[in-house]
Amino acid sequence: MKPDEAAKLQTYLQRWRAVNPYRWQQGAQVVADDLLQDVAFTDIRIAGLLESPGGATITQVVESVLPFPGNAEAAVMIEAIEIAAKQQTSGQLVGALVIGALVALILWGLFREG
Repeated sequence: MKPDEAAKLQTYLQRWRAVNPYRWQQGAQVVADDLLQDVAFTDIRIAGLLESPGGATITQVVESVLPFPGNAEAAVMIEAIEIAAKQQTSGQLVGALVIGALVALILWGLFREG
């Protein structure tokens, strides 16, 4: 992950946590769903986070935002970001496949008529 993307994620998490200080108590899936609903989050290229060994980048960014890193909140937020990153990546893949299928259908229709 590029350092600027890590900085974007850090800034985003600082703002998100200020608005949602106790949302993490609802669990990682709820937080991940919230994150994926927010365009500011989905604009961050988080796929690279999944490539870091053991999610080290995710852990570092989350712990840099929290006053007490290593507590239950950190664990939930780390898991939520991992879930969101995986769902976002799989959603992008499905979107690319759908677009590819549509282009193939259009081309097939054009060449079939000719």
